[in-house]
Amino acid sequence: MSRSYDRSVGAIDVKCAAGAGAPEQFVWRDRLYRVKHVLQQWDRCGVWWKDISAAPTGRDVQMWRVEASAGRCAAQGVYDLSFDPAAGRWFLLRTFD
Repeated sequence: MSRSYDRSVGAIDVKCAAGAGAPEQFVWRDRLYRVKHVLQQWDRCGVWWKDISAAPTGRDVQMWRVEASAGRCAAQGVYDLSFDPAAGRWFLLRTFD
């Protein structure tokens, strides 16, 4: 089961690894989550087929599926994070149970 979050409420602070750009930790709901594993990474482009002005520009949204936990005793969860270069912000888009 998963839960989706709207970008308007899903903005988060993320610290990334030097060079690789992979998220190492993020703060969500005032809790620090440490990334244990990057499960997947992909780029997502806009819906250019609906609006030709939204054609791919090389500024695609970067998506990361990570396994993370909020502490040593906390259970690990799976989270979908995205970085939008146009907005210059990270967002939490989905959590998985």
